[in-house]
Amino acid sequence: MKLCYITRIKNLKGNIVSPSHNKTRRSFSINLHFKRVWSEANNSWSRRKVSSSGLRVLDKFTYRNRSV
Repeated sequence: MKLCYITRIKNLKGNIVSPSHNKTRRSFSINLHFKRVWSEANNSWSRRKVSSSGLRVLDKFTYRNRSV
């Protein structure tokens, strides 16, 4: 199952609408990437599936908590 580790976004369901307005079900897949994430609890790297919006959340969180 496609699921983002950070945002918990899953595939969305919707309709394909033909010119005559016949509707058939389809799924919208999310943009997933594999990303290595540091776990402070285990002191190790773990490989997680993260969406593009989840990557932005990770970047925002890591830059905010970075000590200069």
